[in-house]
Amino acid sequence: MLTAELARELLAYDPMSGRVSWRVTLSHSRVAGLEAGGVSKRDGYHRLAIEGKSYLTHRVIWLIVTGEWPHDRLDHKNRICDDNRWENLRQASHSQNMANRRKNITSKSPYKGVTFDRESGKWLAQFQKDRKRVKLGRFKTPEEAHAAYVARSRASFGEFARAA
Repeated sequence: MLTAELARELLAYDPMSGRVSWRVTLSHSRVAGLEAGGVSKRDGYHRLAIEGKSYLTHRVIWLIVTGEWPHDRLDHKNRICDDNRWENLRQASHSQNMANRRKNITSKSPYKGVTFDRESGKWLAQFQKDRKRVKLGRFKTPEEAHAAYVARSRASFGEFARAA
């Protein structure tokens, strides 16, 4: 497991830009001063490898700055998963991290947290907390359902809640 001491010895982190670079030259591709790692085409997160093990860069940054691995998830406040500026990172539970997500692009609903219930012919407002679905009720319009979702999400997740 990567330690804070080794990470600080090998890597330099600029909290203003979010950039991580090599402090020392380890190989022809890991040269002092060059950016460490890169953005994954698969998921858009910045990753780097140390001693043959791949790490999410934002988690290594947390280790460098705080001296500890994050306890659970790390959330990118602005939802840009390769924006690793210190001001953009915060610890989060799984539920908080999910509350900060965008509306699913495959959703047919115009609003996050709202689906059409064919059985009742109404709009269902719901969200997940602690991996459990919380149904907020069925409403005549998607706007009413979304208003219920927004109010409950803000009450449950505070600064992590996102309406869209």
